[in-house]
Formats: sequence, C-alpha cells, structure tokens
Amino acid sequence: MRNLFLLFIFSTSLFLFSCDNNEVFPEENPTDDNVENEGGSDESSINAEILNLVNLHRSSIGKPPLEANEVLFEEAKKHTEYMISIDDINHDGFDERADRIREAVNGSSVAENVAYGYPTAEDVVNGWLNSPGHRKNIEGDYTLSGISALRNKNGVYFYTHIFLKQ
Repeated sequence: MRNLFLLFIFSTSLFLFSCDNNEVFPEENPTDDNVENEGGSDESSINAEILNLVNLHRSSIGKPPLEANEVLFEEAKKHTEYMISIDDINHDGFDERADRIREAVNGSSVAENVAYGYPTAEDVVNGWLNSPGHRKNIEGDYTLSGISALRNKNGVYFYTHIFLKQ
C-alpha cells in the first residue's frame, strides 16, 4: 500500500505546468459537464487555503501578499472547467485569457500555474514550490490572484492559479 501511495505522489507531481504571457496556445471552449463541485463551499475553502499558503510563502521571502480578485477567479474557474471537460491539464487559450484579464483589470504581466491530482491545498502548493517555473510565478512581482480548484466526477482536483501584476 505504501508503494502505491508513493507511486501516486510521484506520478501526480509530474502533472504541473506553468505559463507566462510569452507563450501561445490555441483557443478553448469550456464546458462544465464533468465538474462535480462547481460553486460549492469545498471549492471556496480550498481556494482560500491555497491563497493563504501562497501568501505565507511570499511573506517568508519578503514579498507582499497577493490579493484575491474576482475577474481572475472567474477566468481561472472557466479554465479549470475546460481542463476537466477534456480530462487534461494545459494552458489552452492562455493569451486570450491574459488579454481579457489585462483589459478588465488594467494589469500588465499575467502568469498561471495549473495542476491536477493533488488531494489538498498544501500538496498542490508544495508541488508548485518544488517546480522552478511554478515557484517563479508564486514568487513573482504580481499583486492579484485568482484560484480555482474543482473536482471532476471521480473526485480528482484540477487547479488553475492566475497571477496579475497591476
């Protein structure tokens, strides 16, 4: 059983991606047919816990905290729903998402981290912090944050964390 758990942790640690506004990806067409807990209190709780853990890390290195932003949250949620609908993590539509965010919130730099398979906020934040690209986004010169953690029909979490410098 311990070997299966270690295999799970190792395999899920491979399912992290980060992106900044220099990358180009195709358009996305989100649907929420496979989303289990859309809008539930479980979602709000894990989103808040992720932001808290990220801000604790930022504070530990002298960075100001990120502030939750509704526009970024809605974009993160749409992307998380999209990833669940195709059962794959990616940055599809990132440039369009970043453009919408910059226009709506009057920001400059946009980045995002995505992941899936991590069962807790602490696990996904630790996974991101153990990856140089994700850590760079978490520790970056950003001011606003939008986080969406949703479970698919099998109860597996998919995550999108969007960062914006305003």
